[in-house]
Amino acid sequence: MGADAPPVAVRSSDTLKVHMKSGALYMLDAWTVDTAARAIRGAGTHYDLHRSATPAPDATIPMDSVALFETTDAAAAWPLGMQGMAAMATLGAYVSAVCLADPKSCFGSCPTFYLEGDEPDRVHAEGFSASVARVLEERDVDAMPRANLRGRRVTVVMKNEAWETHVVRRVNLLAAPRPAGGRVLADGDSAFIVANRVHEIRSCAGEEGSCLAALRSLDDRERHSAADSLDLASREYVELEFPRPAGRAGVVLTARNSLITTFLFYQSMAYVGANMGAMVASFERGGRTFAQAHFAMARLLGDIDVELWDGERWIPAGSFGEPGPIAADTKVIPLREPLPDGDAIRVRLRMARGNWRLDWVALAELGERAPVTRIAPTLVKHGVSVSPRALETLRDSARTLVTMPGDEYRLVYDLPAPAESLELFLESEGYYYEWQRREWIAEEDATLAAMVVMNPAELLRRLAPTYKRGEARMEQLFWESRFNSAMERGGNHARR
Repeated sequence: MGADAPPVAVRSSDTLKVHMKSGALYMLDAWTVDTAARAIRGAGTHYDLHRSATPAPDATIPMDSVALFETTDAAAAWPLGMQGMAAMATLGAYVSAVCLADPKSCFGSCPTFYLEGDEPDRVHAEGFSASVARVLEERDVDAMPRANLRGRRVTVVMKNEAWETHVVRRVNLLAAPRPAGGRVLADGDSAFIVANRVHEIRSCAGEEGSCLAALRSLDDRERHSAADSLDLASREYVELEFPRPAGRAGVVLTARNSLITTFLFYQSMAYVGANMGAMVASFERGGRTFAQAHFAMARLLGDIDVELWDGERWIPAGSFGEPGPIAADTKVIPLREPLPDGDAIRVRLRMARGNWRLDWVALAELGERAPVTRIAPTLVKHGVSVSPRALETLRDSARTLVTMPGDEYRLVYDLPAPAESLELFLESEGYYYEWQRREWIAEEDATLAAMVVMNPAELLRRLAPTYKRGEARMEQLFWESRFNSAMERGGNHARR
């Protein structure tokens, strides 16, 4: 069904779990999507808050009262997604051979963004990586310093390459005039600062010795350490020296996560097992703080902490905390003034061992705030077809575009000036649902699932040996398992 086909009633004989915002649950053995009434109609069983069951032979369920749809058949998620409704699936039959070999290495973590005309495999951004439920929806801004574009029209390719349901509220470009000989850098997701000059590292030392060659330029040559075998939260340090800048300065970092956080998320899903849909629905009912409590292991791993040597001790300067293992992001951490005396500046990076892949570290001389223009898409294609409905959706912040595994959208933007004169950032907002794997359900363990929230530090120690056993090949398997084969796309889309 094309992106702009008129809505039709969708019938299915697959079991559908309908988790209600009230806490009740419907198990529908047969159901129909009533697009006109924005409701699900079906027959099955209704369970109240105490899970007392009553027959529901003719249930009508308004969409607005639903916290989460969950299906035992991955193909049934497509018709729900095509009607703009987010669903979580449990799958196994269509998973690639790579995922079956090592399910904790499956590709995932939000929408991926490419630039048409650039290297086809270079991911320039990944959107809202930490937003794994509707209640965790976030706005995310990603720098695109490697964008090698010309002209006043840019096409961004947005893909769903994982076994996930993506719910996208907006995808805009942010454009700032690039100063001659300088750059524009993001300080967090809301502030943009002119960098008049950027200094390379003079020296770099980590546990492995010198890291100067890996970090002195933006070249995809990443500095990465191995995780600790006893405690995934164990810290390491990288010490750097820069020439003293003129005036205000900031540390520039380009980095991405390793696969530790992805592994921990998947392992947590495995411990919850068949109850994962119910837990995600509880996030929606419990609110943001309640949901975030279930990601305590990732918080213990933490950000990259930046520290400045003031001549006597290391003092905190800020942190780099962009989540996601797919695309590196670039941000600046301004240093406090005045800077220490001397002809050099010493900086230390503190981070969980093995949790970050660093590409570039530099010291920027900072100027004024940079003016930024927000640019919405002017044309959207779903596959090869122009999609006015997708365009209207992405230009209306009250609506969301639901994408399913294998979906690909081309978003066209008209720039206010030639691309070569601009610094471009990608602004995305939304959330996603990771699909459960049948292989994970075999690991269901209520005690360990409780430890995710109650004792995450101990669980990071327990899981260290498990992660270490697969660490060496995990990165390769992750990239090989992207949802990009014709067999995978055909096998599912044919069953819409």
